[in-house]
Amino acid sequence: MGLDLDHVTKPAKKLRKLLQKMPSDPTPEEIHSFRTNARKFEATLRTIPIKPGKAFKPLFRLRKRAGKVRDMDVLTSYSMNLSCHGQQKGPEGECSVRLLEHLGAKRRKQATKFCAEADQYSRQLRKNLKSAAFKLAKEATENQRAKNHQVSARATTSAVELLQELAYPPRFTKRNLHPYRLKVKELRNVLRLAGNGKGADQDFIERLGDVKDAIGEWHDWEELLAIAIDLLDHSGCALLGGIKETTDIRFQRAVSVAEQLRKQYIRPSSGRGLSKRHPKLAESVWSATSSLAA
Repeated sequence: MGLDLDHVTKPAKKLRKLLQKMPSDPTPEEIHSFRTNARKFEATLRTIPIKPGKAFKPLFRLRKRAGKVRDMDVLTSYSMNLSCHGQQKGPEGECSVRLLEHLGAKRRKQATKFCAEADQYSRQLRKNLKSAAFKLAKEATENQRAKNHQVSARATTSAVELLQELAYPPRFTKRNLHPYRLKVKELRNVLRLAGNGKGADQDFIERLGDVKDAIGEWHDWEELLAIAIDLLDHSGCALLGGIKETTDIRFQRAVSVAEQLRKQYIRPSSGRGLSKRHPKLAESVWSATSSLAA
């Protein structure tokens, strides 16, 4: 199958449009779209390097800025849901208002920084992204015509290396679960460059997405818990207790989903030495990976 032209070039095109029309007070949807497409574009550049890569350093900084805004959007939505199901009067109502106001203030601060940098770099980045989309399209087209196998080989190698890493660590903890998510996300982005649309290989890609989302949701609750602990200090706070309980539940679910993925698709090898580095992969995993080179 090789590389899919649309999957390779779409993130760059979408980013150009977002930068051109980014308002002074971006919506949660606009922030999420910018951040997601920036991630996909980064994954594409790791697979299909374009020189000079340093031209996109401002974009990667903007992606991190957008991530901070997005965090506040997500935490605000979680807090509002808790407030709707909790006490609206007395100390608990005051805690809900205090938490929401704090998150809103942090959101405005981060959005202001993001917009200022977006305005500063927008013109040059749009120019660079236009050039990048052209070069990526050329690489993908040559790849489809079987004139250049180097890109496919690089993508396949990257996918195999990530699959090996996903067989470990042997046990998930709060310290290693989020780093594991980053590897899952990167592998998913690489495999999607082939444009797989159906079959068992697509099922594997969708399961990677489930793991990514489950771990990401737990990590967001961990962030909300850390903020709430610092902010809500009265004894026996029901809102804080609810956040703690939900965080624990989300952690257990994230671990369960990640373990199910490995049990079904990526099992650690029982061998020693070099053989230990090569996990046992399900047929659908090999199918998804080989699509990059086919």
